[in-house]
Amino acid sequence: PAVMHNASYAVRPQWLHADFTAVQLLRHRILPAALRNVVKAAMAVRDNTSEEPLERRLLTFAEVVAAFTYYLFNGALYTRGSAAIGALSHHAFFLWLLRPEGGGHDRAERARHRLQALRCLPNWRPHAMPDIEAASS
Repeated sequence: PAVMHNASYAVRPQWLHADFTAVQLLRHRILPAALRNVVKAAMAVRDNTSEEPLERRLLTFAEVVAAFTYYLFNGALYTRGSAAIGALSHHAFFLWLLRPEGGGHDRAERARHRLQALRCLPNWRPHAMPDIEAASS
């Protein structure tokens, strides 16, 4: 007998979602702790008085952002948009870390920062699945 399956899986990837209990655990326990770890790692990178090498602090930051993104992807509640949210939050953490010193009050500095953010986004063209493309870009 032939194995029957939805042929669209071969054309368009499908998300398999965590159950509701796991998502509640992610929302109330794991993601808040992961976000605190991201903030602590970002503060460590920006600490100019730290004796820890900058390379190690950046690696730690990348690892905690990856952990947050992993948990966010695995707790995807929605078919559309969840991958884009994961990818955009990942990019947002790095752009937040690289924000201009002093708040970026200079218009040119803010424009360069916005341009860098736009370079992270996939092309939003007709008949594309931007949430899936964002996850792979």
